[in-house]
Amino acid sequence: MVRFTAGEIASFGSDGLGIYQQGERRDGGYHQIDNINGWEFLVLQFSEAVTLQSAKLNSFGIDDRNYTDNDAFIGWNSSTLGLGTALTGTDAAKLFDTRLGGFNSNSDAYKTALQTYALPLAKASNVWIVGGSFNGPDDRNDFFKVAQLTVAAVPEPTTWAMMLVGFAMVGAAARYRRRSTKIALA
Repeated sequence: MVRFTAGEIASFGSDGLGIYQQGERRDGGYHQIDNINGWEFLVLQFSEAVTLQSAKLNSFGIDDRNYTDNDAFIGWNSSTLGLGTALTGTDAAKLFDTRLGGFNSNSDAYKTALQTYALPLAKASNVWIVGGSFNGPDDRNDFFKVAQLTVAAVPEPTTWAMMLVGFAMVGAAARYRRRSTKIALA
């Protein structure tokens, strides 16, 4: 099992959220989410299943690198932990190891800070994991700050059922009206 250690989320104004790992320097507002000297990630938990529609990941270069790269790992899972419960390293490891799915974005496809994922509704979940790419696709270190995430709530199954019944009723009414019109014209 991989060992997970809690870090500290820090806001850097309009640049977005970054993470300080234990033992990292705290001076200056320059730290980001990266996959250098360990893998940094955010775990986002919601009270209901949501889909992640897009993420604005501001690239930040590191002094000893001659490039910026904002590839990210996006994963999803479900959890029954109460909202506001502090995750232990064991909790984080379990969420990652039992995740329902995940993917790495690739800098070839995402050349701008705004990355739109358009995942199908089947990927809806109440827990999302956002971090530097995991076993990155381009063999580069990734570093970014999360400036914006856009999520959408997924309708409950009963809502879907009511919508389907409503569509069926509209279709039946249109068919009946079409049939009545033909009879009247005959």
